[in-house]
Amino acid sequence: MKQMMLRLNVFKSEVFDAGFTRAMGYTSYSAASIGECFYAADFIKKHGETFAAWVAGWKETAMRAEELAVGFERDGNPAAAGRAYLRAWNYYRAAEFAVMPQGSQEQAGLYRDSIRCFDKGLEHAPFYSEKIAILYETTTLPGYFFKANAHDGAPRATVVLNGGGDGAGEEMFFIGGGPQALAYGFNLLVFHGPGQRGALHQDPNLYFRHDWEKVLGPVLDYCQARPDVDMARLGVYGISLGGFLVPRAAAFDKRIKAVAVNAILPNYFKHWMDEALEQVPGIFSGIFASRWKPFRKPSGTSCWIRWPGSGMMLALSFH
Repeated sequence: MKQMMLRLNVFKSEVFDAGFTRAMGYTSYSAASIGECFYAADFIKKHGETFAAWVAGWKETAMRAEELAVGFERDGNPAAAGRAYLRAWNYYRAAEFAVMPQGSQEQAGLYRDSIRCFDKGLEHAPFYSEKIAILYETTTLPGYFFKANAHDGAPRATVVLNGGGDGAGEEMFFIGGGPQALAYGFNLLVFHGPGQRGALHQDPNLYFRHDWEKVLGPVLDYCQARPDVDMARLGVYGISLGGFLVPRAAAFDKRIKAVAVNAILPNYFKHWMDEALEQVPGIFSGIFASRWKPFRKPSGTSCWIRWPGSGMMLALSFH
């Protein structure tokens, strides 16, 4: 991943650099402003480049953009309002992404703020959008259905965008080239499957699952029930982890007529093993350091330590 990622070196942290590039990447869709992004970066750097500073910086930038959007609406400028709302969505999203701990009320509030702005931005968009709920087991999965014209009821070729481990359906609309797809005459569906952000905010027990055909199946059922979807021309685009999940689903569900994948990583298992092995030495050195002082002995002696929370005993020799 590090070899594939272009560092802008705005921050010392690779994680912050990646998040900054991600947020600024929506500029071409009017969902980010380079100036506003650097305003957030300056705030974060002045406040210590911590996760708390990251959240606060993007939140303040989002609030400024939303305030602009409200003003544009009041002045009768819907196009400018729509763009400002989309920027606010993106900045709230960037803030929400880094809230610690995950699952907190603060994170849930920022997610609601981001969705509110996304929905307001779509109200002013030049295409048709519909917020949908897809039946899934005993609950529903949130999503959106898009088409170029609200009054066009003809069955059209349709693309389902399937995000990855850390993406959101709203984000997939831009990452997957949604505006271009609509311009080319396609319908588009984005959704949050179990384990993805919108589904987890709806129900934290909606975990990821390997048998993704059980997830895409209900999505395709929804498509099949719509008269404006041509099921003979239905494709699924899997991005990031979705690039691994979608081919498996297509192997089980023949309603998928075309598959495109952008998985980046040729071996997902190896990626996580490499990441784990890279992080483990630092994690364990910190744990040992925190427990070293109470058991410090003179050189040449040894002692046994029971590892907290387990039955494991460690023998330490002091030299």
